[in-house]
Amino acid sequence: MLYLAWKRLLPALIAIVMLNTGPSMAEEFDPQAWRSAGGTKASIRARRDMVPAVVEGVTGLSRNEVHEILGEPDEVLGEDDIWYVTRDVMFSEHRVLLIEYDETGAVARARDVSTETWR
Repeated sequence: MLYLAWKRLLPALIAIVMLNTGPSMAEEFDPQAWRSAGGTKASIRARRDMVPAVVEGVTGLSRNEVHEILGEPDEVLGEDDIWYVTRDVMFSEHRVLLIEYDETGAVARARDVSTETWR
């Protein structure tokens, strides 16, 4: 009986420890690696693991501050900036970091989206 209780409890304990000891943005995000990826197919994959840290870290920053950290966007769509995260040329679906700015020019929302479903 005790064995079954531990078997059920262990995954929850592991999840709690992982949440409390997860890497910080500084450990997850490497600005130089992000900027050097520059939209190339081979290096774009390096951005994929950094996206959650970027999304968490840029909210409220100005467009200029974002560009200092991430470099120039791969594309600009209206008022939004786009950095490619992964590209699937075969199916024309890409994952992108989409950063939307408010009327003051500060980041209103940053998110990892599919080009097939983002709007």
